[in-house]
Amino acid sequence: MTDATPAPAVSFSTDVPAAPLAALILKNLALTILTLGVYRFWGKTHIRRFLWNHTLIQGERLDYTGTGGELFKGFLLVLVTVFLPLLLINAAAQALVEQENLAAAGALFFVFTAAAMYLPGVAIFRAARYRLSRTRWRGVRFGLEGKGWSYGLWVMLFLLILVATMGLSYPVQRVGLWRRLWDQARFGNKAFHFDGGVRNLYPRFLLVWTVFALGVTLAVGIPGLIAAQYAPVAEPPGGIPAADQMAYLALTMTFPLFMLVMLPAWLSYKVLELRTLAEGLRFEGVRFSFDVRFWPLLRLLFGNALLVMLTLGLGGPFAAARSLRFACDRLHPVGEVDFAAIAQGAAPAPASGEGLAEMFDSVDI
Repeated sequence: MTDATPAPAVSFSTDVPAAPLAALILKNLALTILTLGVYRFWGKTHIRRFLWNHTLIQGERLDYTGTGGELFKGFLLVLVTVFLPLLLINAAAQALVEQENLAAAGALFFVFTAAAMYLPGVAIFRAARYRLSRTRWRGVRFGLEGKGWSYGLWVMLFLLILVATMGLSYPVQRVGLWRRLWDQARFGNKAFHFDGGVRNLYPRFLLVWTVFALGVTLAVGIPGLIAAQYAPVAEPPGGIPAADQMAYLALTMTFPLFMLVMLPAWLSYKVLELRTLAEGLRFEGVRFSFDVRFWPLLRLLFGNALLVMLTLGLGGPFAAARSLRFACDRLHPVGEVDFAAIAQGAAPAPASGEGLAEMFDSVDI
């Protein structure tokens, strides 16, 4: 009697070729210009399919089944049912202000602001659900259960708490929303789960928050003190007051120093946050380790920013490919999965693309 062959460990890799990707970008650009922007939905789909097909799990490629027509349909649907009503609400509120009907205008502005806080969360959820539902591996589809309206409420609630706590609840917000997203994610008929916490995040985050609070205090306080000292100095008619000149000079000196300290502190926190979000994820007994470090992450972000800016946005797919390679090289699953026991999921897939994400120009993750 022989022992059963153990299930292989999960591994990730990517092999995105530069020349074909560049050719695809130029083709999409030409057709988008010729169609006055309409082709961009199909162009985005082709880029996704290209990146998906060059991403491998255990040596087997992902497959993206979304279509440009689905994205276009979702965009038109949101344009009619969300964007135009919001535009009308805003226009009506401004008209009421001109008529000095401030109570009614305030009510409409409240509706507009609440929608602006609520809808981005719905957009994030619907975009994630669409992309997962159009992603297959070995013929098995990913999926996301739950409702976008519920996730939108959580996003709005966390945002209100973030404001009320002057930013101190940020780690709770990040971990909480990550949990609510991944606890509803599926691969076939098997579920993901997130069991990470915020305890290890707060010591470093509180340091960052303190640096930020101190920096803002100094950046505002020092120019204010200098302006007060120079306030009595008279200026010729039409000239800039000496107080304003000195305050501006002080601000231009203190702000770069503030950013020089704040950005490394913030990035050091994000390194820890990324590790926490990845290492708390579970799937069928598999857990993950994410070997992300400060300098490699800084090089990735700085390089991606330069790539996008210097190419006026055309390098976005190359930036996405760099990020994909960064993640695949550093994300290490620990454990084994019996993929033969995973069957196709029964959850229905959405019929249209992420129109709300197009409306809010959300990050294409």
